[in-house]
Amino acid sequence: DYEGLSNSMIEAVSMGMPSICTDCPIGGAKMVIHNGINGFLVPVGDCDGMAKAMDNASDIAYCSKVSENAKKTAERFSEKRIVNEWLRII
Repeated sequence: DYEGLSNSMIEAVSMGMPSICTDCPIGGAKMVIHNGINGFLVPVGDCDGMAKAMDNASDIAYCSKVSENAKKTAERFSEKRIVNEWLRII
């Protein structure tokens, strides 16, 4: 019901996995996943929404596009970009 920014979610999305995540109140998943674009977000406790997301994830053509968009997400978490952000902050 509550999770921050999940490393395993970032890794899966960055590898192009069409990921289904719950949209927890703290908002970690929605910082990475744009519903239907690079993955799927489902409200916490929404069984019908989860079933629909799973159905969407079974559509090979749709998921190919989601997968390509998901791989682009990796650019946001590249080593070079993260190091530059830390240097900017420090």
